[in-house]
Amino acid sequence: MEARLNSLRELRDNYEGFAIGVRAVMCAKQENMPEADGVVGPAGDLISTEKTYERAIEAALGGNINNIIVKNAESAKAAVGFLKRHKAGRVTFLPLDIIRGGTDRHGDAFQRESGVIGPAIDFVEFEPFVKPAVEYLLHSTLIVETLDDAIRIARGRSHYPRMVTLDGEMVSSSGAVTGGRNQRDSGGLLGRSAEIDDLEDRVVQAEKQAAWQAKEGQALTERIQKLRTEQQEAEKG
Repeated sequence: MEARLNSLRELRDNYEGFAIGVRAVMCAKQENMPEADGVVGPAGDLISTEKTYERAIEAALGGNINNIIVKNAESAKAAVGFLKRHKAGRVTFLPLDIIRGGTDRHGDAFQRESGVIGPAIDFVEFEPFVKPAVEYLLHSTLIVETLDDAIRIARGRSHYPRMVTLDGEMVSSSGAVTGGRNQRDSGGLLGRSAEIDDLEDRVVQAEKQAAWQAKEGQALTERIQKLRTEQQEAEKG
């Protein structure tokens, strides 16, 4: 368990799985380079969800999971300059001072539809200060149970929001259908973060259990020693 946890932490700390430009910017941040001073982090690191909704949220994010949230537009400008000077790739930045996330709740009108789970933004967790960026990424996105549900809703309405299914398919607000699975699909960036959190909790519990067992073992040893001493004294008497 600890070996798996250490492996996942290494992948996370090295930003494995993210686009090359993201890795370059995050390495610059780790090295305290001034161009990355206002960098908060990639969306895939700052958003989490329950395992049930991982595929749906990752489908909703798509390539935007690589978007880097930054404090302000000046921070985005500095990071873009860094990427250009080093020819280290292209990245989309979400400056918290100017990003305008949609605040509409189109999904609420579909809540009574069969197969509808709810607006995607209701099923993710994030720090409050990054909310504008999360609203930009997930607004007007509805989670439904299956692709059949999404198609039925699309056929029955003249207007509908983007829909993602629990298995990761997507029907855009224009009717385009996206889906499938990679041969080595074993969970994405959101799943990795969730697994790290789960393993960390399990390691803490295992350490507590081990400490308790050690304490109980020590107490048992002391009781046995006391009984032996009492027995020896009784035999002498």
